This record gives sequence, C-alpha cells and structure tokens, in this order.
Amino acid sequence: MRSERTSSFVDPHAFLNNRVVVRVLLVLTVLNPLVFIWQGGDLTDTGFHALRAQNFFADVHTEMIPADAVLSYFIGGLWWQVFPGLGLFGFHLLGAIVTIIGTLVPFFALKELREHPVISLVALLAAQAFSIRTNLSFGYDLISMFFQYMAVVFMYRGMAHRKASFLFMAGGLITAAALARIPSILALGLIVLPLVWKDEMKPSHTNDGNAMKTSALVVAFRRMALILIGSASAFLLAAAIGQATGTLHVYLDGVADLFTSSQQGGSHNKGALFTRYFDDAVLTVEWLGLALLWMVVAWFAFDHRVPRWAGLVFIGMTSVVLFIWLADSDALGYRHPLKYLVLAIYGPWSVLLVTGALKTSSALRTMAVAGLILIFTGFLGSNTGLLKTKHAMLFLIPICTVSVWYGATNGLGDNLRKWKRIALLMAGLVFMSSFVARFGFVYHASKGFLDRLSFTHAYETPLMFGIHSSKERVAFVDEIVPSIVETDPERELFVYGRAPALYFLTERKPFIKEVWLGGTSIRQI
Repeated sequence: MRSERTSSFVDPHAFLNNRVVVRVLLVLTVLNPLVFIWQGGDLTDTGFHALRAQNFFADVHTEMIPADAVLSYFIGGLWWQVFPGLGLFGFHLLGAIVTIIGTLVPFFALKELREHPVISLVALLAAQAFSIRTNLSFGYDLISMFFQYMAVVFMYRGMAHRKASFLFMAGGLITAAALARIPSILALGLIVLPLVWKDEMKPSHTNDGNAMKTSALVVAFRRMALILIGSASAFLLAAAIGQATGTLHVYLDGVADLFTSSQQGGSHNKGALFTRYFDDAVLTVEWLGLALLWMVVAWFAFDHRVPRWAGLVFIGMTSVVLFIWLADSDALGYRHPLKYLVLAIYGPWSVLLVTGALKTSSALRTMAVAGLILIFTGFLGSNTGLLKTKHAMLFLIPICTVSVWYGATNGLGDNLRKWKRIALLMAGLVFMSSFVARFGFVYHASKGFLDRLSFTHAYETPLMFGIHSSKERVAFVDEIVPSIVETDPERELFVYGRAPALYFLTERKPFIKEVWLGGTSIRQI
C-alpha cells in the first residue's frame, strides 16, 4: 500500500491526477487572494470605491448616483450595510471573495479542465496571481468582469447541455456586467459564441417518421436570440426597478453626463486613451519577439538528446532573471513589462486556437474566443492602457495550457511531450513572477521591493481596522483623521481629491460630485 502511494507521486501521469495534489491546489487558489489583504491601506482607488459604496443608498436618489457603475456600488453598498465594522479591510475581503469564486467556477464548469485537474489548477492559479498582482479590492472592474465570467460559463453550459434557460441567464449576466461598468456593454460581443461552438445535431423526426437534422447555423441563431432576449429582459427589469424606486431618470441623466464629460480633457478623453492603447500594443509586439526567442531556447533545452540537467539549468536561469527583473522597484505598478509579456504569449496562442491552426476541443476553442473578447471589453474605457487585459487571462491561461494536453500540437508527433513541458513551465513562471511582483508592490502605498516587509504597523483609525502599513503612513492617517472629525461639517472646505478615502474614514459625504480630482480641477474650484 505504501509503495503504491509513493509511486503515484513519482509517476508523472499519476501525479497529474493525484487527489491530494488537486486538493492542495484548490486550497492554494482560495488562500492566494487572501495573502496580502491585511496590508496597504490605499487612500486613492480603493478609498474611492469604498466611499461610493458607503454612500450608495444615500446618493441613489440624487445627482450623486454613481451612474457609471450602479450595480457594482449597489453590491458594495449592501456589503457595507452588513459589515460596516470591517471598514476598508472589508472591501479588500470582498474583492478576494469575488476573485476566489471567479477562479473556481470555470474549473468546475468546464469538463476539459476537470479532466486534467492538476494542469488546469496550476494554470488557473497562475492566471489568478497575474490578475491580482498590483491590487486586490472591491471595484467596478472586478465586479463587471465577474459577471462576464459567469455569462461565459452559463453560455458554455447552455450550449454543452442544450439548456435554453442557461443561455437566457447568460444574457442577463451580460447586462449585469454592463450595469456594473458602463464600457462593459461591449460584452454583448459574447453573443457570437454560439457561432463558434460545434456540436452534434441530434436528429428530430417529422410527422411521417423521417429523421431530419436541424442546420447548425439555425441552432446557433436560436441560441443567440435566447441570449439577446435574456439581456433585453434584464435591462427591462432594471429599468422597471429604477422606475418603481424613482431613480431611473436620475440614472439616465448620470449616464448622459458620462458621455458628455468623456469628450473633455483629462486622462479619459478619447485621444489620451487610444494613445495609451497604441503605445501598449507596440510594446506587446516587442515583448512577443522576446517570448519567441525564449521558446526557441526552451525547445532545445528540453530536447531528448540534451541531458536532463540542461532543462533544470534553463528553468533556474529563467527564474533568476525574472526575480532580478521584478525586484526593480522602478518597473513595478501599472507599467510593469509583465503585462505586455503575458499578453504577448497567451494572446497569439489564443488566436491560433480560434483560427484552428492548433487543433483542440470545441469547448476550449469557444473559451479562447470568449477570452479574446474579454480582453477588449476589459481595457476599453480605462486610462491604464492594456493593464486590465489581465482579467481575461483567467480564461486564456488555463485554456491555452490545457489545449496542449488535448493534442493541440498533434501534428508535431513526438514533440508533443516537449510542448507540454514548455506550456506548464510558462504557467509556473507566470505564477512565480506575478507573486513576486505583488510581494514587491503595495498598491499606491510604496514603490520599494522590500517595503512590504516593513508594513507591520496597525492603524488606530477605526475604519482601518485589520490593515497594516508603514510607520509613516500609519502616523499620517491616524493624525489627520481625528483632525477632520473635529471640524464642523457645515464649514468644511477640504477637498481630498488625491485621497478620497479620507471621506470614507471620517464618514463624511463629499460636497461635490467629482471627488477624484487632479491639480487642474482643484485650481478651477
């Protein structure tokens, strides 16, 4: 008995399906998002989202309604009503919960992922780490992408099991994604997935008993119609709720204001956005060249004619280079090249799956299409360039990795084993590099690689309960918050444009709608 158990870990085929290994990886996908949520205390983006959630039910009937993400802040507002004592830490926790669910649902939904559980979970863990490497907290991007994940999963289940109700629900979830973040209305592009899906049409019978097969194209359009009906029904339901609560006209006015302001100056005007997108796209192509060079070296390092130690040396050297690169504090944050490198690897790989250049299952090909669509719905409307393509990687990294185990490189014969090693190594390196990046970068709180080690000081401010940061940052917040509380709210003249969390921490409503202010806006006031 003992020898059998030992051999299951030694034999690579048994190892890849060992129940203990699968359970360990499942636990890691749950723990990974929770690792650093007790550190940071970001006063900018995190505080901004927390403030809007805190005031949602007070603002919903006024022009202060967050029309750009009303469903996200409704969810955040409910969370705040139930767990107000958790303060800012509670919104870190909410972000972690959403991430954990979003990671595990695709794994349990897709048969192809469950058939290779260890490979799938390693890739999912890598994708999860990559998506949270700079920040993890509640916000409209995270909530909107969660609904898009769920929409794709319901669509897949509806097509795989011929369940019309699932397709209808998928349409409703696409609408939910749009209500959670206005630019995500483009997620309606997911409606094309039935055209990609290939399944066997079961013959139906006519009145005279003759078998008749329904055209695959007709079935696809029927499915698309169900998705569209589900989406339209959800919009009508949301409008009815808005009308019944007297908030619909306020919301529509807010949406109109969004599109008006987008034409003005600032980092979200069209010119600035597309300039950032173009620059990031050029850099992604450049990093693609480096990725291809690495794959050529890996190809020879894993050749059967080369000693095994050569592959281990190659892995070690790659890891050391990555660590040195990621330890550079100047490279961390929004513009870290890691976002270009991962997109450069898994973007073209997904295109090869979609076009059929690499053969794989219908489900994996359909998920690859979904991932490519999510890439575009994720970054559009964002002033961080292609940073938010990271959310789509929760689909693309596992789909690409598992596709190799489905024989995507069958035409290469004996080289399939080599491709499997390279694919698994890529996923492992993405996890390692993403975790190191997250360890070395505390979102909007530090820039030094080892700063996180000094983030051991607890705040005395009640709504910063459970969060630890640097000694200087804690002293600043613990000193300024009581000073603000002591001022008369009726005579308050402070504008916390660069630190909206100060409104949240003092539980004071902003006296202007645009709480996220730069230097120009402050001078205009």
